[in-house]
Amino acid sequence: MTNTLSISNVEPLEVREYFDNFIGETIKIYNQKDELIGKGRLSIDFHAFNVGLYTQSGNPKLSITIKELDVKTLNDNYKLFSIVNLNSNYYKLEISRIDLENSDGKLKGKAELNKIRISLTTLDDYEHFRTYTQSINWEKIKLPDEFAGKDKVDEAGAFEALCLDIIKEWGGKNLEIIGKGADRARDGCFYVDAHAWIPIITDYSNRWVLQCKYSKDYNNLLISEIYNEITKVLMHKPDYFLLMTNRKITNDFLDWFNALKDTKYHIPFKCILINKTQIEQVLAEPGMSHLKRKYFG
Repeated sequence: MTNTLSISNVEPLEVREYFDNFIGETIKIYNQKDELIGKGRLSIDFHAFNVGLYTQSGNPKLSITIKELDVKTLNDNYKLFSIVNLNSNYYKLEISRIDLENSDGKLKGKAELNKIRISLTTLDDYEHFRTYTQSINWEKIKLPDEFAGKDKVDEAGAFEALCLDIIKEWGGKNLEIIGKGADRARDGCFYVDAHAWIPIITDYSNRWVLQCKYSKDYNNLLISEIYNEITKVLMHKPDYFLLMTNRKITNDFLDWFNALKDTKYHIPFKCILINKTQIEQVLAEPGMSHLKRKYFG
C-alpha cells in the first residue's frame, strides 16, 4: 500500500546546475520510516537560491517550501523525491533528510547541500512517478454497473463500493454490510472477517469494521462524526476499526484518532486510518489499475 524511498547508487550530477529545474514540480514526501505520506509542489525563491549556492561557504543550506500539500503534516524530519523530464532526459531529485515545519499549510525548512542528490534516471521510473503523483478527481467517481438504477446510491455509495473492492483485492473474506439505515449510501459500516489481508498491521485472523467517509469537496473530517461511529460499532466487537476516507484530515483530528488507544477512551479495538493520498497510491499500483478504470474511467 505504501511505496518506499531508496537513495540510488547512480553517479550524482551537479546540484547547482540542475536543481532549479525542479522548482514548481510535484514532490513526494516520505517520513522517517521511508513511508510515503503525501505530495506537494516544490517552491523556492529563485534569487535566494542562486545567491545562497554561490556565496555560502562550507556546506550551504537552501530554503525550501512545499506548497499545495494534499495531506496535513506535522513538524518532522522528512525525505523528498521528484523526477522531471528535460528534453527526453529524466532527472531524479532526492533530499535524504530535511527538518520541515508546517506554516500556514505549507512545509518549510532548509536542506544542506550535501543532503541533496540529483541523478539521471529512466523513462520507466519517470512514468511510474507520474502515475503515483496524479491526483484523482473524486467528484467524478462513477457508480459501477452493478449499482445502475438502484435508489439512494450516489457518489458516496460508489466510494464505499470502491473501498470494498480494494479490501477484496487485499484478500478480505466474508464481507458483510452492516448498520445500514436511511443514509445507507453515505457512511455505511462493513464487517470484515479477514486473515492477514491488510499489509500494514496483522498476521492472524481477526475481525474488522470498515467505515467509509466521502466528500465531493474535500471537506474536513470531524472528530464528532467518527467518535459517534466508533461507539456504534462496539456491539460488533471488532479487533480493528478501519477508516477509509477521501476527506481532509486536520492535525487535531489526526492527534485525536492516534490517541484512541489511550485508556481514557475505553476503546477495546485498534483504529487504523487510510487517507486520500494512500487510497490514490493504492489505485496507482499496476495490480489495481482495473479498479481505477472501473470507478474513474
